[in-house]
Amino acid sequence: MDNQSAIQIATNRSYTPRAKHIDLRAHFVRDHVESATIELKYVPSKSQLSDLLTKVLPTPRFAELRNSSGIRGVSD
Repeated sequence: MDNQSAIQIATNRSYTPRAKHIDLRAHFVRDHVESATIELKYVPSKSQLSDLLTKVLPTPRFAELRNSSGIRGVSD
């Protein structure tokens, strides 16, 4: 996860009115974090491979993430 607020919500069971919009998906994640089924780790935006498929990126950044993921270009 690259959102520290989301990690905090998923690991903290206390209620806050500012987060009342959080639905069952967050509670599902929280339950699995508490039971140690999953472990959440912060990943800085610079290291997010998912940006390759979710954001418009400058060509050098796109190529960097593409190569990091093991995908090769047609001309490679």
